[in-house]
Amino acid sequence: MKNLLTLFFAISLSTTALAQDAVGVYASVFKPLADYDRNLDKNPVGLTFNGLKQMKNERLRLGGELGVAMYANRQYSYELVDEGYPGEFVDVDEEDCFLTVHGVARYTLLDNGILTTYAEAKAGISSFFSSRIALEQYSHFRDQTRFHGTAVNTSVGAGINIDVKRLFTGSDSFNPIMLDFTTTVNSGSRARYRNMNADDLLVTSVSHGNYRSLTNNIQYKIGILVEL
Repeated sequence: MKNLLTLFFAISLSTTALAQDAVGVYASVFKPLADYDRNLDKNPVGLTFNGLKQMKNERLRLGGELGVAMYANRQYSYELVDEGYPGEFVDVDEEDCFLTVHGVARYTLLDNGILTTYAEAKAGISSFFSSRIALEQYSHFRDQTRFHGTAVNTSVGAGINIDVKRLFTGSDSFNPIMLDFTTTVNSGSRARYRNMNADDLLVTSVSHGNYRSLTNNIQYKIGILVEL
């Protein structure tokens, strides 16, 4: 899992920075809605990266956004029924997560030099996966990362940028460094995902804890956007 995330972050930074004039890194919190909310015990939390390029219309920026979030981390005793060894158990640590890839359009509504407000629209996918690692080496169980399903997403929202450099120094001689707050309402198609219940101390099948529903949610982002 750590190797996967390290690779993802490296790709995210290099990809979002390519041919862009602004790059951002954010902490993200997702509030699931309806059945999606009922099937998860915790709100997903993660990191998001974006890269934006200003168009000929100076109010419009287009770019991409990549993210990863985790909503469950469990340790439990797993019976190796699916592996063909019923009656044998291994202690497993599981992380349930999703990756996001979106195209982004951001349109400036108001800009007074220090404070900028904008509308944002996104479209892309969320892909759900689980990483399962044995707490002790065991010959009949291999660590695995398994993808479950992918949702198609469309999003609309709004945000605020505060130029913290100019706010505290009054100078515009260097590229702006923005404190960036964004809220988007995300419409997600049906997808399969996995969430182990916190009370499940014994699991006998990898199909246990699997769900399928619409994946509508609200995303809250706070981070730093740097003008290049």
